[in-house]
Amino acid sequence: MPFAALRERLRLLAATPADASTFASLVVIAVAAAAAITALLILPPDKSAPDKPPARATARPQAPPAPSPPTLTKADLDDAKSAARRFLPGYLAYSYGRRRPIHDASPELTDDLASKPLPRVPPRVRSRQPRVYRGLTTEGSNPQRVILGAFVEDGSVSYTIQLSLEPTPTGSWLVTGVTR
Repeated sequence: MPFAALRERLRLLAATPADASTFASLVVIAVAAAAAITALLILPPDKSAPDKPPARATARPQAPPAPSPPTLTKADLDDAKSAARRFLPGYLAYSYGRRRPIHDASPELTDDLASKPLPRVPPRVRSRQPRVYRGLTTEGSNPQRVILGAFVEDGSVSYTIQLSLEPTPTGSWLVTGVTR
């Protein structure tokens, strides 16, 4: 008899004037929901509506997918690091006021360093022997440029040098810029 109890509550709800509009709204919603459910269950689906949208009359030719950008291989990165290792001894000597050949530098960087006088450093600093420790870190890379960080110590001071390297047409790498 749960329906009898529900019917009794609805009758009491309808009997009070303040709740009459609420009761009427509930009845309208219940009837609409029942009609919608009945329509979905009884009526057959409309077969005239296609499941997929119709194909366009004029299909555009699809553009081929864009080629993926070239990637930097591990061998390229190793070659760039080797060039940096050959560059650093000469450059570090130069930065401490001593002339030594600087290898694997681009012609522009070589000309720039040659056009400047040796850095003026006090004799006690000039006697220090700077060296790279903890290897080289890759700070950025793509097939056209590699940025490497070199951790340098000279027995008194530790600092970082950032090297920019670019490939040559022959596949070797040259240091094109130095930032301290």
